[in-house]
Amino acid sequence: MKWSVRTVVFMGLLVSINIVLTRFLGFMIMGNTIRISFGSVPIMLAGILFGPLAGTITGIASDLIGVMLNSMGGGYFPGFTISAALVGLIPGLLFLKYKRDNFSMLKIILSVLIVGIFVHLFLNTSWVVMIIQKELTIQTFVESFLGLLPPRLIARLIMIPLEIIFLTIILRAYNTYKSKSF
Repeated sequence: MKWSVRTVVFMGLLVSINIVLTRFLGFMIMGNTIRISFGSVPIMLAGILFGPLAGTITGIASDLIGVMLNSMGGGYFPGFTISAALVGLIPGLLFLKYKRDNFSMLKIILSVLIVGIFVHLFLNTSWVVMIIQKELTIQTFVESFLGLLPPRLIARLIMIPLEIIFLTIILRAYNTYKSKSF
């Protein structure tokens, strides 16, 4: 796939915005098991604006570069790279069949809900359990997962509407910018 220089520059800017939002403006609560940040928004934007491959690459680059700059107390774990890739891939796939300036509220809500529930709530909770659990059996995994799920669910219930609002505002601003540029 050929991308314009402008697209690659925008992807790089979205990576850097993600790193700032996630690694420097985000914060960890509950013993480093829940991260509160708006770092998903730039990765989702990459998928929505430039397609699923761009969103995936932006997510992977954001995670890898972010861990190198500031691991937030932990080391590298490949599961979170997979999650970051999915954060860009899923909205990119949902918006794939439509013109890039057709940012319907339904597609935005679906993107944020799928990413929020599948990636952040279930996958990332699984990754956290794998990291903190010394001896992992099916029973200890399920017990730890169910123990971490309620506070992480509360965090997602707060973040999902905020991410929908921010994505909507940013995409409307993008449409206004795009309609006024030559």
